[in-house]
Amino acid sequence: MANKNKIFVYYFFSEPIKDNYDFRDDREFLIEFTINNCKLRLYKDQSNFIEMLKIEIINSDREPDFIAHYFKRYIQAVLRLCYLVEFKFSKVSSKMIGEFSDETDKPKLKEGKFIFTIENVVPVFNRQMFLNMLQLFSKKPSQVDLLSSNLNFIDDPIGSYSNLYKIIEFEFHRSDDKRDTKIILKASKLKEIVTKFNYEGKTGDSLIDYIVDMRHKCDHMKGSEFDTKFGFSPSNINDIKEVQKFIPTMIKICAHVIDPGFEID
Repeated sequence: MANKNKIFVYYFFSEPIKDNYDFRDDREFLIEFTINNCKLRLYKDQSNFIEMLKIEIINSDREPDFIAHYFKRYIQAVLRLCYLVEFKFSKVSSKMIGEFSDETDKPKLKEGKFIFTIENVVPVFNRQMFLNMLQLFSKKPSQVDLLSSNLNFIDDPIGSYSNLYKIIEFEFHRSDDKRDTKIILKASKLKEIVTKFNYEGKTGDSLIDYIVDMRHKCDHMKGSEFDTKFGFSPSNINDIKEVQKFIPTMIKICAHVIDPGFEID
């Protein structure tokens, strides 16, 4: 029995979002190209504006969602330089997953229009929770602002991590303390906080080392122990992946830094 190939097809839509899109497989495209064996197509609308990016990923050895969003950001950056400075893909996208043995049974989209709908989520205001948080965080408005502003870190994980680290700086760094940063943090209450977490076998002192090293890389500070001369780059997929993977843990640590009872799922 022939091995099954797995295909992931993503569609990303440029701003502003429209009510419907033409998803036909035989639809004429503006340009087709490949990156790392993945096929990408750009489509334009009737007014010749680029409205959609299609990405096909087959048998990826990496997380397909991560690859697709990485390509989206890269294509967006190039289009901003050579097409339109304000060009932007929406955060809303479409995804299809299928299996096939060979090109003859490769999944195809049905002809016609895909009616695009966006779920309208109505948030519920909890009066008591709001008042409790208002009082609890009143002495740390800058830290709370940094935390809330970087919960959505997908677009700029490197910048988001640098901002999250500032929460630790606010709490544990003093301008007159000239000791090494790692020594300062290991002697602070951060040590007690990070012992509650385990990230890839790192906890306590080793986790503090990782937090500080990550900050140096994100801020492009050279260190002899780093493999890269200029720190992390937003154009390096491995750099982005490493930061994105750790940020959810960093967010939880920062919540505890702001208040020991502050939990973020």
